[in-house]
Amino acid sequence: MPGADAVVVAVNGPGNVLWRDAAQALVETISTLPEPRPRIIHMGSGATLLLPDGTRPLDSPGFPAQFMDVATGQAAALDYYRSSQGVEWTYFSPPPLEFGPGERRGHYRTGLDHPVTDADGRAVLSYEDFAVALVDEIEQGRFLNTRFTAGY
Repeated sequence: MPGADAVVVAVNGPGNVLWRDAAQALVETISTLPEPRPRIIHMGSGATLLLPDGTRPLDSPGFPAQFMDVATGQAAALDYYRSSQGVEWTYFSPPPLEFGPGERRGHYRTGLDHPVTDADGRAVLSYEDFAVALVDEIEQGRFLNTRFTAGY
C-alpha cells in the first residue's frame, strides 16, 4: 500500500462481520503508514442510505432476509469508519434497489446520505456508471471522511 493513492474495498462473503473486519484491518494498517497514506474507498450498501422518514432500508419491515447479513455488516463498517481516526476514507453507497448491469449513460448525480432520485422518484444507477463514479472519486477526492451515493 505505500505509494498508493487509494485502496478500494470490494469484499463479499458469508455472515455479517466481513465488512467491519475489513474496515478495521485497513484503518489499523493504513494508520501506521507514513504520510502520504492511501485513502480507503469502501464499496458499500444502498441499504444503509436514509429514506425520507430517516430510517434505513435495512430497518424496514419486509427487508429481504437473504440480504440482511450484508446490509448489517455494511452498516457496521460505515459506523466503524465514522468513528475512526488517522486515515481518510470514503464509503460509496449504490442505490438501494435499482442497481445492476445496464448501459453506461456517462453521467450521474451525487448525494450524501439519501438516495439520488430521478424525476420519477426512482434511485437508479448502472454498474457501469457506478464504476465511473468510483474512479472519479478516487481521482477527485470530493467526499473525504464521509459517505456518498450516486444516481441519475
